[in-house]
Amino acid sequence: MAGKVRVRTALLSAYEKAGLEEVAGALRKFGCRILASGGTQKFLKERGFEVESLERFTGFSELLGGRVKTLHPSVHAMILARASDLSELEREGLPAVDLVLVNLYPFEGALSGGRADVELIDIGGVALIRAGAKNFERVAVVCEPHQYRELVEELERNDGCTTLEFRRRMAAYAFRRTALYDTAIASWLDGERMGGVLALSGRRALELRYGENPHQRGALYAPADPTAYGIHLAEKLQGKELSYNNLLDAWSAWLLVNEFEEPAAVVIKHTNPCGAAVSEELWEAYVKAREADPVSAFGGIVGLNREVDKETAKRIVETFIEVVVAPSYEEGALEVLATKPEMRVLRMPPLPKEGWVEVRALGASLLAQEPDFEVWRREELKVVTRREPTEEEWRDLDFAWKVVKHVKSNAIVVAKGRVTLGIGAGQMSRVEALRIALEGAGEGSKGAVVASDAFFPFRDSIDLA
Repeated sequence: MAGKVRVRTALLSAYEKAGLEEVAGALRKFGCRILASGGTQKFLKERGFEVESLERFTGFSELLGGRVKTLHPSVHAMILARASDLSELEREGLPAVDLVLVNLYPFEGALSGGRADVELIDIGGVALIRAGAKNFERVAVVCEPHQYRELVEELERNDGCTTLEFRRRMAAYAFRRTALYDTAIASWLDGERMGGVLALSGRRALELRYGENPHQRGALYAPADPTAYGIHLAEKLQGKELSYNNLLDAWSAWLLVNEFEEPAAVVIKHTNPCGAAVSEELWEAYVKAREADPVSAFGGIVGLNREVDKETAKRIVETFIEVVVAPSYEEGALEVLATKPEMRVLRMPPLPKEGWVEVRALGASLLAQEPDFEVWRREELKVVTRREPTEEEWRDLDFAWKVVKHVKSNAIVVAKGRVTLGIGAGQMSRVEALRIALEGAGEGSKGAVVASDAFFPFRDSIDLA
């Protein structure tokens, strides 16, 4: 096959040593010369492999307590040499490296564990990876342990050679990997989430069957910054694979129920709540939310802000529900939910109120804003009617105001007893949104409160209410 390159010399420099023996065994099988940095050489020699030290070609040992190991012109010349440069390498007494295997200091893991340190920022490893990736016409680059098996299979399949298709694919991954690495470092150094540069890099966390529609491809990406918060942190405890729409709705449900300190439940359809409620018991809140609009709740996504107990789980399995998202589940609750094995059950970590931004893609442009965690303050409100709201009405207004924030504009919520009675969502006319909400509330709207996501420009909505 055109583009095949025999791997005669490999350069190995790995922080994570797991899996190296299999790679070294394959290289030995095909008569490959192995060069390695200090720690990697020691590891492989102890396991019986013949390995040459890079010091033989650089002429110096590691410097600055290991800060400088592979940053040397000879090392990079061996990697970056093109086919036309091989005679120059030979004059310098340097072999041409055909394979670069490097994995980086675990900065991201340390960051996620709260142990980030400048000493875990890899410089030489990134340089080796980028050099190998740049010269993919001749050099194969492998930069993560999960790729080792693929490398071994490539060598086995091609009698010790790599193909151009393999090298190009590995190079593309390598550049993405170093971009992710740099993004994590930049996020740590710069606490400003909306500074002059918004760096968004992600690793595919979940390949979806399709996007919003069956003819669209879809995937979920986890951010490079392991401390960043998002739906990628959801742990699926049971159920079918998640869809694009499942993830959108689960995120919407999670944001809404986290508005409340008291036990709260919401049922979401197409990112809008069709019912929400607060109660003293979680199961009561769920039943009230479901019964607020039982027709729309069928096949919905349920969000809960408390550990799910067995009683709540029993109520959930009474009807068809696509997804449940909650902070935790009792063992007995999971046993009940398991009677509906296709239902997706998600566990989410606590929602932070700072340290992240909301981003929307407008084609290739990015629109960013801080998340809205603003709460109303009763003392700042001005009552313009002769009658003050009762304490119960104030509680309902607070509840309705928190719910309407999560309804697509123009949005109206009619509520009573901290339960939604009617929701008007996504209407071009505010008065039409109110009409839909009142129709949903029916006779229950008498004595209820109304919340709007924006001001009333005319009295028509007030007259209708």
